[in-house]
Amino acid sequence: MARLDLIGAVNNVRTMLAACSSWQSICGVSSSTDAIKRIYRGGVEDDGAESLCPMILLRIDPLQTDFTGDTSRGKLTVECRIELAIPEDKSDSYEAQYVWVWEKLSAILADINTSVNGSGGLMMRSLNMPLEPGPIDPNDNHGKIEWAMVLGIVIEML
Repeated sequence: MARLDLIGAVNNVRTMLAACSSWQSICGVSSSTDAIKRIYRGGVEDDGAESLCPMILLRIDPLQTDFTGDTSRGKLTVECRIELAIPEDKSDSYEAQYVWVWEKLSAILADINTSVNGSGGLMMRSLNMPLEPGPIDPNDNHGKIEWAMVLGIVIEML
């Protein structure tokens, strides 16, 4: 990846997430080629007709760069907003929704750990959760029962 190739870093995160078997399962597909279709860069148009869930929205957070001589190094946070539709059999209680969402998020986090563990390919420095899972206001999403959460994947930029 070219030095400070920000969109290249976002694309690498997108590819890594699409390869997660947990994400493929959530999407109801069996390949990263199909799972990547539910991972958007920057934004996606909502026509309101049908749910966009499941989906991941990737955005670039502020970049911190340090210069040493003629070399720059930086840390890029790729914000991953994950939105999941609650299955009908879990929609009756808040607790059932809460447990279901955390189970799905835990599986995604385990897959991320497996993907980057020792590979160095993504150059992931850390992962944080600036927004824990919570329900999306039905007035903001056409009355659907959906939850959102945000992960921050921090990548070393050389």
